[in-house]
Amino acid sequence: MFKYCFELLTPTIIVPQSAISHKVLLMDLGKISIQNSFTEIKRYSSMIEEIAIKLKHASINTGSMVNAEVHPTDDLVDQDNKILDDLNVLLCVERALDPKAIQHEIPDVRVNIYIPSIALRASAPQIKFLLDMWSENLLQTPSDQQSA
Repeated sequence: MFKYCFELLTPTIIVPQSAISHKVLLMDLGKISIQNSFTEIKRYSSMIEEIAIKLKHASINTGSMVNAEVHPTDDLVDQDNKILDDLNVLLCVERALDPKAIQHEIPDVRVNIYIPSIALRASAPQIKFLLDMWSENLLQTPSDQQSA
């Protein structure tokens, strides 16, 4: 059995409105901690792996790219347009390592999600941007991207 524990500090995801747009959605994932542990269920002579994923201080902003060639996160403007700020999430996954031995008395996989609070703030232009981003990215085909 392999036990692990690691942290990612401020990973950032940038999603453009479309292949040709300078408008972006910036997701700062704050601090992500992932670790696992194992619990023996003696009654069934089996093990359960418990995986905990913690997301702390995540935020989502809208913005515009000025020059994404070198350092995309350094060249964003309008980062103060927060849609979501200070999100904390705890995701716990328990999985039976030998589900046949347990004979369905314990679920093969159990997932619990805990979000203490969430506050979304979006103006009408931000909502329009989000709707345009989803529709333009979902409807865009590879041939559209090559011609852009």
